Amino acid sequence: MFALIALPTAKNCLKCCRISATKLISFAHQDDTWRGIRQRLHPGGDARVMVNLGQSPKGLDGRPMHPDGVMTIRALNAMHSVFDGEVSVLHIRNMDGDEAGNHSATQNTVALTGPFEGLQERWRDGVPARLRHLTESYTWERYAFSSLPSE
Repeated sequence: MFALIALPTAKNCLKCCRISATKLISFAHQDDTWRGIRQRLHPGGDARVMVNLGQSPKGLDGRPMHPDGVMTIRALNAMHSVFDGEVSVLHIRNMDGDEAGNHSATQNTVALTGPFEGLQERWRDGVPARLRHLTESYTWERYAFSSLPSE
């Protein structure tokens, strides 16, 4: 069982002001947020939380990390703390384009709580056939608590 959590961004959250539509809202990196979510999961079950945290902390093509990646690291660290280290990540490469047709590569980070053992196989087998090609291109990794880059 998966609980898909949609953390609102400034684009779809009326209470957020002066925040870019691509940034996580501030409570996503707070332990209390993830504790509250964890407490709502079915006790003793195999429920998991899956969330798209947005900008990946990984730099692409030898470029440095995107500044929004720091918020992603903070959110992942909070999840790691609250879910006893059982957090896996999937970095999905996107091709973003503007009106002029210029494209730049970015990555999104999807996080999933729960045991890592057999995750890639269960994900591959559970994805609809029309999306199965994505399971060959992207693999889940166990998240390890990360220090924030020096600012």
